[in-house]
Amino acid sequence: MSESEGPWINILEPVEKFFESGHQHGTFLVCYHLIFNTAQPLSEERVQQALYHLCRKVLSLRLCIQLRNGAEWYREMTKPQLDFQEIAGGDVQSVIDGLRQYRYDVTSGPLWCCRLLYDVTTDASEMDIPEGLEHMTHLFFGFHHSLHDATSNIRVCSWFTDILNDVVAGVPIDDRIQLGNYVSHEHFNRLVAEKRKMIEANPKLRAELVYEGAAKKSGLSLLRMVNPVALGSEKNGKSLHLKHMLDGATTGRFVKKCRAEGVTVHAAFTALANVALIDILKEKGIVLDEYVMTSSHVVNTRRYWRDPTHDSIGCHVCFPLLDLQSLTPQNASQNFWNYARSVHTELKKELDSGKPLLQAAMNTPSPDQDYTDFYQMTQPGLSNYSTSNMGDVTPMISQGGEHVKLTYFYRTISVSHTSSTLSHIIHTYRGFFIYVMDYNTGTIPTQTAERYCQKIFTNLDKVLKGDRKAVPSKLPLKQDHKILTDIVEVV
Repeated sequence: MSESEGPWINILEPVEKFFESGHQHGTFLVCYHLIFNTAQPLSEERVQQALYHLCRKVLSLRLCIQLRNGAEWYREMTKPQLDFQEIAGGDVQSVIDGLRQYRYDVTSGPLWCCRLLYDVTTDASEMDIPEGLEHMTHLFFGFHHSLHDATSNIRVCSWFTDILNDVVAGVPIDDRIQLGNYVSHEHFNRLVAEKRKMIEANPKLRAELVYEGAAKKSGLSLLRMVNPVALGSEKNGKSLHLKHMLDGATTGRFVKKCRAEGVTVHAAFTALANVALIDILKEKGIVLDEYVMTSSHVVNTRRYWRDPTHDSIGCHVCFPLLDLQSLTPQNASQNFWNYARSVHTELKKELDSGKPLLQAAMNTPSPDQDYTDFYQMTQPGLSNYSTSNMGDVTPMISQGGEHVKLTYFYRTISVSHTSSTLSHIIHTYRGFFIYVMDYNTGTIPTQTAERYCQKIFTNLDKVLKGDRKAVPSKLPLKQDHKILTDIVEVV
């Protein structure tokens, strides 16, 4: 075995092959923008030193993809490698754009990269700046989506924050102590196999799933119906994004009101997204008594594991996404919380019943499928958008230590070169609700995306202002209820 050839880890699963195909077509690439505050400017040498420790301590960051007997496998690199650059005179947007279309050398690795940017103005001025830590540094992590899901990426960012603080403090770091547990898809595959047997034994259930799947693939989403973009032009579009952050007081009122109404923040946000879309449809002259709003939701497979693994990392998202159809009256905004409860009830039913596992059981790709057709053909479908919600990530990501503080971060993913329209990316950090809309200009014009984003938060403002007196002091939901649809449900 040569120096560059380490042990084989595991064969790529369908979801990992799907994202690797996406990578080859220049899409579904993930970028994390982190803002650190320190007492003194962070040097390139210290950041690089922390990255080397991180790579040595986290197995998944030492992986590459190579062929073994004609199949794609993950393989460990015997010598840690970094893809790191300090960018002088750059700006946040150009770095993000670069990482969202970055091409990794998958056969040699690494499947991630890091970029360092100094002295940049930021839109995160509302976040609290720690006293004595006025120097701000922007760090960007790029991840190949086959490597990690959002749960794993956030854990990596957390470990890096702690390591960087130790490096700045001069604390010795033992690289022999490994972080995280790189877990195969054995848990998920076993559950899907059980669902597949259930489907085979129930012809009626199978017929319902076949019909449902065909209907969702054959139609055209309402969001695409209102756009002048021609079918097929999505392959020439760019991936752009919009950001919005709620201040602490507004975030608190939103969370409190969701708890009072007995819905998750995820369900409430989905309801807001649907109501905002109806506003767009009405402006375009599409007026119906009721709309069937189809949305897709990223679900974390860990919520179904019978034997949970602590600090499990990998790409553990249910594939395909969970599709949810919500019957939405045109006046849903006038009785918003009743509508939000209906979305909550339907989403909970689908999650609790294992619907994502049933969808995965119906998806039986051949071992040599490369998913090229998905990226080269127009496949509109009924879904208007996808959601990725990590909930309140504050407990799961380190805010740093005495020398380094993670002040703010958000995540974004490219959705260009596909038939995808847009993704709602949400989480809460340090009491601030942080939102990113990733959209494909080949399917959604920027004007529509901006209008849609504006409508979501205009409606939220109306809901909170109109119901401010209605929030009871005694909350119906238990205080430990996971109202943000946290990492066991959505990534």
